[in-house]
Amino acid sequence: MGYGEAYMIAWDKWMEGMSLEQLSEYFRKYSPIPVEWLDWVAGRCGQDDIDNDMASANGNFSGIRWLEQQGLATFSEFKTWYDENWEK
Repeated sequence: MGYGEAYMIAWDKWMEGMSLEQLSEYFRKYSPIPVEWLDWVAGRCGQDDIDNDMASANGNFSGIRWLEQQGLATFSEFKTWYDENWEK
């Protein structure tokens, strides 16, 4: 296990009972969310298709779009980062 994995496991346990509204409010305190973290945040908010979107290189990234609707992300910034940095 790496340095962050234990923290992520504890965080996942802590947030188990939170609603989407509570999660959105929690993440809003830390916005702007770094673009490199958006797939993780989307996954924690129940946007389970994000892993497939990231791996396929042609997904619709509905999880990132959902974050944008919540005021937590800018899709165009994410897409630029993805196109320039993600190994496909």
